[in-house]
Amino acid sequence: MFNLRPAIRTATAADAAKVAELIATAFAGLRSVTYLVPERGQRHRVLTGGFLISVEQGIEQGEVHMIGSGAHWPVARHALIHTTSASLSPRGSQTGGHGSSCG
Repeated sequence: MFNLRPAIRTATAADAAKVAELIATAFAGLRSVTYLVPERGQRHRVLTGGFLISVEQGIEQGEVHMIGSGAHWPVARHALIHTTSASLSPRGSQTGGHGSSCG
C-alpha cells in the first residue's frame, strides 16, 4: 500500500552523498546543465561534487530532510535553494531578501 504520509527525517552527514547524487540526477538532463558540462560521461560526477558542497552546508544548518532512507527531491531542492539564498545575505541579516541596501 502506498503511504501518503511518509515519515520525514532530518538528513545527517552520512546522507550527504546520497542527497547530492539525487539532486545531480535531477539536474543532469537540463539544457543549461548540458551546456555547462557537455561531456556526458563527466556531467553526473561534476554536478554531484558541486551539489555536495551545498548539501553539506544545508545539513549543518538542519535544512535537508529525507523520507525514509532516500532523499525526497522537493524537500532537498528547497533546502538547497534556501541554503544558497541564505549564504548571499549579509551575516546576521534576518530579512530573508535583498536587505535594506537595495531600497
